[in-house]
Amino acid sequence: MTSGTKSMSDPTGIASCRLCFELADNVSLQEGATCELLSVCVHVHRRANVGPDTNVLVMGAGPIGLFSFNKYSDYN
Repeated sequence: MTSGTKSMSDPTGIASCRLCFELADNVSLQEGATCELLSVCVHVHRRANVGPDTNVLVMGAGPIGLFSFNKYSDYN
């Protein structure tokens, strides 16, 4: 790899400390994992400049697709 970072597909890859955040004591591991999925959806939502009159096609019924569908269906 030319970038010097390991990809998620590489089982030996370990995330750099600068990419990790310590969860507060009152946040469970499940809530922390859910925040990552939600942050991807919010990022895409902002980058795509989605508004109430925007037609959106969500492809995929995985966790990110379902979160996205839920977020975009809030407009209707």
